[in-house]
Order: sequence, then C-alpha cells, then structure tokens
Amino acid sequence: KLTFSSSTKRPVTAPVSLPKKMLTVFLFTTFWCAITGVFLVISIGSILKHLDAKKRFVSTTGVVVSSEVQSHSGDSTTYSPHIVYRYIVDGQEYTADRYMYGEGSTSDHGGVAEIVSDHPAGAGVTVYYDPLKPSESLLHLDVPGLHYFLLLFLQPFILIGLAGIGFFFVLPFQLWTRY
Repeated sequence: KLTFSSSTKRPVTAPVSLPKKMLTVFLFTTFWCAITGVFLVISIGSILKHLDAKKRFVSTTGVVVSSEVQSHSGDSTTYSPHIVYRYIVDGQEYTADRYMYGEGSTSDHGGVAEIVSDHPAGAGVTVYYDPLKPSESLLHLDVPGLHYFLLLFLQPFILIGLAGIGFFFVLPFQLWTRY
C-alpha cells in the first residue's frame, strides 16, 4: 500500500506566461503549416491537373520548333527542358512550350537532356490540348512520379503541423489545470 506524506508538495516554479507560450506555439505552427502547405498545394495541384488533362484533353499532331536544355543558376545549377512546339486546332495555329504541369528545374541534367533529345526541332509530336481552351496544351500527360513521392515525403511534416495545432488548443487547459 502506497501512502503519501502530506508534506510532499510540488516544487514551486514561476509559471510561464500563458499568452507568451501560446504565441510561440501559434507562430511556429503557422510557419510550419504554411511551408508544408505550399509544397502540398503544388504537388496536389499538379496531380489534379494531370488527371484532368488525361481525362479531358484531346490529341493532335504538332511540330517541334525548338528544343533545348535551359540551365538556371543559383546556389547550384538546375536544368529544365524548353520545348517550343506548334499545332493546329480547327484551322487556328497555336504555339506553346509547356512540357507538363508542375514542371520545375532539376539537378538531373541527363534526364532533362534525354527529354530534349526525344523532341528535336522539326520532329512530329503528339500535343494534348484542352478542347474548351485549345491554347492550353502539353506534351506529357502522365503524372510525374516526383509528385507522388512528394506527397509521401510530406506526411511527417503534415503530422507535425497537426500536432502543433492540437497542442495550441490543448496548451491553455494544461497550464490552467497545473496551477
């Protein structure tokens, strides 16, 4: 049988200011969720656009006008394909340069060079365009695997953001019941 002495007391410490602690948790959680949210919106937006295009877009034949690897300098050099192509819909000629939705630059020069070499100037290409807005087109319909990977990669960050939100709402009750 356990007994406790009535003289056993919690050590007295100066209480942390509730508003200050809540503000800190709120600012951290807001920043964390905003950064995670940006990547989540980009990834999901690209996936949804590709899935919509796969369902609704129609194809036509086009011709590659120019094709090159573009390099982007910053902290490190990244690369992206720049493929300009022409196509005709209902007698109207369009020129576009979108390879796929959500395309960005990558450090994988070889992968970008392969895309560019598969689309040399003068080559015929299949162009997928929106029948409701024929100027909206792309050459690659499949969702890039990177966007699915990004969704999986973001899962722990999303969980930490949700934990921060939960902690923000639980914190006042913990502090009030402690003192």
